[in-house]
Amino acid sequence: MKAFPATPSLKWPLELRLLEMLTEQACSFLPCILRRIFEHQTLFILLESYPAGSMLEYVLQEGALDPDEVLFYSSEIAEAISVLHDANIEHCKINPANVMIGDDGHLVLTNFEIARVDGIKSSGVDQNQNQTLRDCEYRAPEVLLRWEHDNSVDCWGLGCLIYFMTYGKVGCLILL
Repeated sequence: MKAFPATPSLKWPLELRLLEMLTEQACSFLPCILRRIFEHQTLFILLESYPAGSMLEYVLQEGALDPDEVLFYSSEIAEAISVLHDANIEHCKINPANVMIGDDGHLVLTNFEIARVDGIKSSGVDQNQNQTLRDCEYRAPEVLLRWEHDNSVDCWGLGCLIYFMTYGKVGCLILL
């Protein structure tokens, strides 16, 4: 469940609007809002649960995946990214912690707190430097350097994710 406090103008955060758009897209590899509850000036949205955990947890527990698994999972995330890019959405934070494993064994790309739509940046919590440093190994150089960028940053993240699934470790360490 995720909560979005109401603002005086009732202008909802970009992340909520993105989740609404993704629910309409009905892509198997992207999150879907199951229910909305407005109570005490807060909108609560119920999203699917992923008790199997994240790709990060899975690889840390099981080790590197075999090539067939890497190909299978990579194609699912590539499909999710394709749907996002067709809708002019940049995820901007593709990493193993944001890739959840469903009960059916399929992946779902989550966490749209810093996503961008048509180049408009979300005002998510990731704006602070500490959060950026926490997962910088998966961020494209132009994001880390705070340069202008486009949806190709998601391709960089996918490449880093594929490396992590293949070798069970981060591809490069970035020292800032």
